[in-house]
Amino acid sequence: MRTPRSATSHSKIHPRSLKGALFVALFMSAAVLGGCARGCSDTPDADARPMVQPRDTATLQRYFPLTRGDRWRTRGGSDGTVSRVFGVTGVDARGVAVVFGAANGAPERYTANATEVARVDEQGVTLVPLLRAPLDEGAHWEYALAERGVSVPCEARVVRVDTAPRTVGGAQLSGCVTVHRVCRYPAGTPFPLATAHSRDETYCPGVGLVEEAQRFTPPPAPGLLPAQLSDRLVSWNVSGGPVPPRAAPRGCDDVLLLPSDVQAACGAALMPVGERTGVVDGAACSFRFAGGGHEVDVRVERSSAAGLAPATPAAVDNAPGPHLVVQTPSATVRTTGCEDSRLGPLFRSLFP
Repeated sequence: MRTPRSATSHSKIHPRSLKGALFVALFMSAAVLGGCARGCSDTPDADARPMVQPRDTATLQRYFPLTRGDRWRTRGGSDGTVSRVFGVTGVDARGVAVVFGAANGAPERYTANATEVARVDEQGVTLVPLLRAPLDEGAHWEYALAERGVSVPCEARVVRVDTAPRTVGGAQLSGCVTVHRVCRYPAGTPFPLATAHSRDETYCPGVGLVEEAQRFTPPPAPGLLPAQLSDRLVSWNVSGGPVPPRAAPRGCDDVLLLPSDVQAACGAALMPVGERTGVVDGAACSFRFAGGGHEVDVRVERSSAAGLAPATPAAVDNAPGPHLVVQTPSATVRTTGCEDSRLGPLFRSLFP
């Protein structure tokens, strides 16, 4: 893994750096079935715990988890309604993690070590230094992006270190830090007017990026980009991290299924039909895929502390064609049109 020692790094502007949240920035490929969330075992990870470590004992890598199979769901955009699901699909021998998701058109790559967390290119060269040690209030670093041959100066600064737990997705997380980042684009690169693009990003150890707010000053021309964007984390499944409370079903919020999960097991030609991040269907969350001459439906029905038992698999058992029913302590997952056994460990890891 190659990371620069100097304070300056160069990159082309990534389209999602303008149109999406850095959440994204965060994260499927067939590799995810080889490393499902929480390790593809029939039981939850023994080291999962309800509270993350305090900041002073957390390593830098814990602020940006990159274990294969880790996945997250965010909600935001300009109106707070855009849902994204993304996950780590693989990590190569250099420690470069590939992140793909239901909203990403292409994978993104990241590295994390004791001194820096960065988005990198295919060769592992730093494009954007996201975090640098130490994460103390007032710490800052500078770097540059390259846009149309022009250097775009950027600066990031740690502006807050939490001294009390914050609530994220119903969980109490400790040791979170907030980074303020701003890049100043000269006129014409790519905005007609000189524009400042600022972000406030909050990271929590054991979980990652939990909240982000973006602002463009002056506001871009109508139809180009919203003047403000925001994202917040609503659910996650991170190896060794705190477990979000799941006292009751929350629609599709905690159903972290990615298109590539189904593509890897049931056919690469399958593509999502309709909402890629799931459709609330009564008490269930449903997905549909089509391609290569066949269709696959996945329906997740959750149990709850209120006494809603997982649905009986009888209807699927009697359905014509290939099908699979996976029963876990918290859900019944019915798949019609595909019966690949590799889906079983994945579903059990997602719904312990």
